Amino acid sequence: MNKLRELLLKYPQTTLVLIISIVYLYFQLDMLLRTTGDEKTYVAQALEMQRDGHWFMQTLFDEPDYYKGPLHLIFLKIGFFLFGTNSMFATVYMNFFGLIAATLLLYKMFVKELDDKSWGLFYASSFSVSIGLYSHMFASQMEAELVIFYAIVMYLLHRLDYDNRLFINILLWAFIGMTGWFKSPAYSVFLGFSVLVYWVITLQIKERVLDKNTWISLFIGILIGFAAYIPILIYDGEVFIEKYIIKESMSKGANGVPWTEAFFPIFTYFVAPWMFAAVFSYLIALKTIFSMEARILNAKEMKLIKLAFSILLPTLAFFTIHPYRGDIYALPAVSATLLIAYLYWRAYVKQYEDVYVWMMRLSAIVLSIVPLVIVALYLHLSPMPEWWPEILFPLALFSFVFTLGFIFYESKNVARRGPVLLVVAFIPLFLTLGFTMRMIGKAEMLPAKEYIKKNNITKALGDYNLHKSYWNEYGSLNTWLGHDVVGLHTQEKLFTFLREGNSLIIPGENRYSEFKEKLPDDMKLEDFDVFIWKRWLTHGKGPNGESMFLKYWKSKDITDIQRNFYILKLKEPKE
Repeated sequence: MNKLRELLLKYPQTTLVLIISIVYLYFQLDMLLRTTGDEKTYVAQALEMQRDGHWFMQTLFDEPDYYKGPLHLIFLKIGFFLFGTNSMFATVYMNFFGLIAATLLLYKMFVKELDDKSWGLFYASSFSVSIGLYSHMFASQMEAELVIFYAIVMYLLHRLDYDNRLFINILLWAFIGMTGWFKSPAYSVFLGFSVLVYWVITLQIKERVLDKNTWISLFIGILIGFAAYIPILIYDGEVFIEKYIIKESMSKGANGVPWTEAFFPIFTYFVAPWMFAAVFSYLIALKTIFSMEARILNAKEMKLIKLAFSILLPTLAFFTIHPYRGDIYALPAVSATLLIAYLYWRAYVKQYEDVYVWMMRLSAIVLSIVPLVIVALYLHLSPMPEWWPEILFPLALFSFVFTLGFIFYESKNVARRGPVLLVVAFIPLFLTLGFTMRMIGKAEMLPAKEYIKKNNITKALGDYNLHKSYWNEYGSLNTWLGHDVVGLHTQEKLFTFLREGNSLIIPGENRYSEFKEKLPDDMKLEDFDVFIWKRWLTHGKGPNGESMFLKYWKSKDITDIQRNFYILKLKEPKE
């Protein structure tokens, strides 16, 4: 153990890169069970923009439409150029490389201020695998990118205390400006207020207001913030104002969700895997505030607390007060909430050693349920389908034993020797989770891939989308299947596509019934070869409210948790 501890501390940056690569890279290269939904829309938009040669004009269903800012779609277009339009990695590469950069910078910030490699490595690695971030790292959405940009802004704001060169000032405000290019310029406003709050509570405001570097860089940052939207306003301003500014930005009313929806996740399960220790640290922080108890944190630790508080406050306050709420809206500031927790943990770990030991062990107990469930599934449902990887059962078994054994042993050493060894504690568990998600995702795509191979299909598949559903998958299917798929949004295009002898995907029974009703006079259902594509249920309840998974557990009939998609092709083209 001592040699491993020395090795990790000798090569902290390499350790962080390895952890991120092990946890994410292999699984970002191939299909996984999808954890989010909006990515379907963004990938479809980016593919249409790629096809039409647009960089800023966003289209959906072949019509101009604007849901979010342009930067994520620009990243997607770059990914398609580098890795191809059928590559999963093309849709998430920015998450992987961005996370490496942000994690290394957070480590550098922590060590610069406190000169503590062990806790710096533990904090940075915990950020990189925090559950809120992890759940979005495999999705082509803006959440992971916002988390990364917030972390970089926090680092740059801290860096400015030591390095007030104009270049660092410009970098800070440039990143703040670009943060508004993802979902909304509101995020740039939040971070701008974060800078102001930090300068006020650290008594720097007068100095910064009188510094010309502040005003030069602020002006450049504002220009950068507007820069991505100016091209759209110039050549598609009317649609952009109607769809993005009025509909998406100004017309969001109350959605009936309580204020706690955005507030609590950022302090609880989003900061897992060490959630219980983090929550206990927040309770200590509240106790010291409201009881006026003397703090044991030193001036440097309090400076980082103020930094994290400043990054967190505007974003969290807005999404707690605003009537349209969601659990992921404050997620971008997770690096700040983690920093607060870990600073209190570091400061009070000796005073409350027994409590922290059991908080760490409680995390191990709760999260070890994941591999335990996989072991139970294997033992109960064997023999497993051919798509079940042989490595998964022994990996899950090892993960269960290792997670509990390692953390129960090492947790009692944190107060005396530091937490550095805990950076490897959950790696087997994340590998188990990654292989499980990959297996489930690949199993769903396997029948369609075999259909493509068996029928020697080289042309694009079509996806039935006459209803122009926001949740249609035709964009993402390009990367999930590793084959071109085009959306068909009008009857004319749909039946022309079929007459040319192409294959059509129809998503579900309702659309299949609708398709049969819309068949033109020169087509009958008997004219088609019909392939039933079994896919996973997206809703886990049956007609009577029973759990379909429990039904599958009892029956061992996998069709209990599947639904039908259809792939149709004319037996004889009608060109």
